[in-house]
Amino acid sequence: MIVAQREYKYEHQEMDQQQKKPMNRNNKKRNVKQKSIPKLQIIFIVLIIAGLCIGILFGYVRLTELKYNVNKYNKEIQLIESHLGNLKVELEKVKRSDLIEDRAKNELGMQYPEKKQMVFLEINMDEMNTNSTEGENKQKVDDQENYFIEKVKKVFNFVD
Repeated sequence: MIVAQREYKYEHQEMDQQQKKPMNRNNKKRNVKQKSIPKLQIIFIVLIIAGLCIGILFGYVRLTELKYNVNKYNKEIQLIESHLGNLKVELEKVKRSDLIEDRAKNELGMQYPEKKQMVFLEINMDEMNTNSTEGENKQKVDDQENYFIEKVKKVFNFVD
């Protein structure tokens, strides 16, 4: 009896396997469909991660370009500031009175005027402030300006 039972168990197992085989084929198709969905999800996730990486790389490229431009402009600023410093030094050379005096004496042959070459002008301010009409004041001012201009011309003619 023990042997018969074993055979019976084998037969039962064989029948179970034959019944499971058709179900396994259907299950395999279902499993393939179910496995394909996670594969698509993985592909989309990989694409999203790749897109993010590319975006980060482009961000760093833009950042590097901006740093390069900042450095370029800083160098230009330093160059302009050094040029400005040189111009300030030249301006100080031109503005210094001792250098101007030395150049006037040596290069242009100029000298200080003597007492007899000096002309002093007297302008009477009281006459300008008299209570007269505006037309008369204007004419007096014009006459005084012409008088002053004539005196200055005489001084320059005298020096020449």
